[in-house]
Amino acid sequence: MTKIIVITGPTAVGKTAIALELAQKIDGEVVCCDSMQIYRGLDIGTAKPTKDERNTILHHCVDIIEPDAEFTVTDYIKYADKAIADIVARKKMPIICGGTGFYIKGLLFEQSYAGVKGDDELRNQLIAEFENYGAEHLYAKLANLDPETAIKIHQNDTKRVVRALEICILKGAKKSDQIDSGFCKRYDYTLIGVDMERGKLYERINQRVDKMITDGLENEVKSLIQYRDCQSMQAIGYKQFFDYFDKKMGLEQTISLIKQKTRNYAKRQWTFLRALPDIRWLEDYDRIYKEVRNEMQ
Repeated sequence: MTKIIVITGPTAVGKTAIALELAQKIDGEVVCCDSMQIYRGLDIGTAKPTKDERNTILHHCVDIIEPDAEFTVTDYIKYADKAIADIVARKKMPIICGGTGFYIKGLLFEQSYAGVKGDDELRNQLIAEFENYGAEHLYAKLANLDPETAIKIHQNDTKRVVRALEICILKGAKKSDQIDSGFCKRYDYTLIGVDMERGKLYERINQRVDKMITDGLENEVKSLIQYRDCQSMQAIGYKQFFDYFDKKMGLEQTISLIKQKTRNYAKRQWTFLRALPDIRWLEDYDRIYKEVRNEMQ
């Protein structure tokens, strides 16, 4: 089974810097695991690895699709699997780095759907609802029926939202209440969660948003305004600017809202990631490096 290293954790915790330093020491390459860094043009607001960082260490699964493209966890797994195979073929170590929990879970484990067979008629009905009323409508429906499952799925991952709704409706019970067949590993992984005291992380989040504004986030969003109804523009830091452009909100209020939404997202990431099997939470790079070296021996 192929060996990989996974560096995850909430947003702004310092994953990119750790993965970069780790890759330099263990002859690795980085496979990004971020549902928004996959889009070309979304650079500042997604805290995408810089050109210098990508020139230092090869990064995969960054800038792979246009902002108007649809993208699912299944698509990510295909891209990531291909990148990992390429890295291993060149005798380097794949380092998965990112905080998109449902991408990480999908990459590391075969997914189980509680033994509930699909129903074409129901699925087509749900897809029609998505086409007529949008992703928010479908996600709200799931959140009402099964809030525990909804928090684990991204609103725009329509395929998984539809599947969870199928289970709720066909089984007459929540997907989260179903007995799962267990976690079947797809890779031999070392899973490290980068930890940090919550107050310190929130301060880092606030500082990062301020830097994004200084670096030109407003202009970046303006340059992407033609995509405002696309999946990519649902990202925190982009969606909030449209109310500002529509003069429904002031700039300071917009910045404050981005900070708040980012802090809330970090809390959801912690909740999701802590449920992953075998994850080890460490706070400093030296301990992470030691853990990785021990696993590689």
